[in-house]
Amino acid sequence: MDTEFIAHYCEPDKKPQSVQKHLQEVSEAACIFAGKVGLSSIGELGGLIHDFGKYPLIYFFSFVVQFI
Repeated sequence: MDTEFIAHYCEPDKKPQSVQKHLQEVSEAACIFAGKVGLSSIGELGGLIHDFGKYPLIYFFSFVVQFI
């Protein structure tokens, strides 16, 4: 996608973190945590979609579909 949305600004340097990078990092962490109870795929998907509704649907789905 040409448009890059900012998820938040990281501490301590206040650099912007893109939604794409944020969702990827949350997905990776959720996969690890959920994997402890045998649900790594569910955790990964949950991490990818946890911000659903905050951004235009076309942007969101074009990102998430890469992982399906």
